[in-house]
Amino acid sequence: MRTRMTRAAVLAFVLCCLAGLGAQALRQIEPVEGLGKSVRFAFEQMYPPDSTYAVAVRGDLPTIPSKGARESGYPVEIGESDWKGPGAMFRAKPVGNLAVGEVLKVERVEYANDHVDLRLVSVDQHEIVVDPDRPERNRREQVCTRLRVPHDAGIRRLMERLDAYVRLFPNLDAAREYARAIHEPEPDRRFTLGIVRRDGILVPIASYDNGHWYRRWPLPSAERDVPMSLGDVPAEWWGVEGATSKWTLWTPDGKSRPLQVAAPLAFGAHCLMNVGLRTDYRSLLPRPPLEQHHYPKDGVATTGTVPIESVSVITSDTVTWKAFEPLIAPHVSRLEVSLLSRIPLYAAIERSVTPVKLEVLCLASGQSPNTFTAYFEASRRYPPPDTKVPNPCGVVTFAQGWAHRAASGAGTLDRQVHAQVTDCSMWDVEFREPLGVVRVGGTPIWIMEVSRWGAERYELVRLTDSSVSVLLSVPGGSCKSIGD
Repeated sequence: MRTRMTRAAVLAFVLCCLAGLGAQALRQIEPVEGLGKSVRFAFEQMYPPDSTYAVAVRGDLPTIPSKGARESGYPVEIGESDWKGPGAMFRAKPVGNLAVGEVLKVERVEYANDHVDLRLVSVDQHEIVVDPDRPERNRREQVCTRLRVPHDAGIRRLMERLDAYVRLFPNLDAAREYARAIHEPEPDRRFTLGIVRRDGILVPIASYDNGHWYRRWPLPSAERDVPMSLGDVPAEWWGVEGATSKWTLWTPDGKSRPLQVAAPLAFGAHCLMNVGLRTDYRSLLPRPPLEQHHYPKDGVATTGTVPIESVSVITSDTVTWKAFEPLIAPHVSRLEVSLLSRIPLYAAIERSVTPVKLEVLCLASGQSPNTFTAYFEASRRYPPPDTKVPNPCGVVTFAQGWAHRAASGAGTLDRQVHAQVTDCSMWDVEFREPLGVVRVGGTPIWIMEVSRWGAERYELVRLTDSSVSVLLSVPGGSCKSIGD
């Protein structure tokens, strides 16, 4: 009897544990309830309810009458570079598209854990054609559209997606003022950035419009339709300033030259395809095979009049390099302490005699006069455990980050310094290469290529005298596995 009770007690205990683990697993896969609430608070701080207006910055958003139309299944879902809707998108028949520069009232905002819905109603009335053969039935009234904006990373990511479709303003006067100037050329405040490859292909990656960074050009995908000519490129692919065949190429040495775009074409982006623009650029350097991953980039292209500043790549034989290396070594060692559990014992024993070495150091002027910002990569490479095997490979602690130097000469390491433990193949490390610096309102924004095995992307990094923040991250191609 005693044995039976013991077994029953053990069985009950095991079942309780399994039930607890099951409940914990369920809790882990439940959506984060607080995400919608956090976005709502930040959104309403910037754009108060009942007083926010929007201006359309692309002309393909469909509308329906604002009154009497059934909006079930209506939301236009915003994607990475285009919008989509369900098969039977409207229960009511669309009555046209919004015009670029049209002002709308943000009538309602609904928050969910993974998206935000905005119902936008036109300030001005539209001519609604009920029957083309019976013009007397036409009427004028306001129209509306409803945007569904997915979000998974807070307010910054939400606004980044929304900015490619509409601009939000806290009052009607500000919206109307922006709308009046949207078709006026502002070459220093409205421009697009692109990357120019060694083979002369230009890929637009980001556009700027009076304080707003956004992207419109298609992202790499498994399949891609390519326009036949430059005139066939959809207007929604370009920035607000519109299509242009005239760009300026800025090379890493700081020089510039006119760049003429001829036609769109498809090219391989790792294991995906993308659309680029064929240009008249011809490099003097040898071209690698087209199938090579991480195809060389020769510069940054711009529309408008905005200049691109060069970034100085410091070499190991300079005074700057020799002075910087011993300054960062203690910081890398401090970051490595939290990673010691991932370093094998044979390597940890050698830690005190294995130096931290600087591998990359890039320098550019900072936000204020006589200040500088530096990007660096450093490593501590431990000896391999067995040097007799073919291709011996040891553990590596890799660190990368930013440093600021004030006008007084005092230097500080930015808080966003990252360290990780890998091996000598560096298969899981992301390397960054500065391609240039663009200034907006005096603040430098570094244009970076971020590469790792099987993938690449581009980042726009805003640097003040004391902080670093990523404004935009644009995929440049990837593979599902390293061997692809």
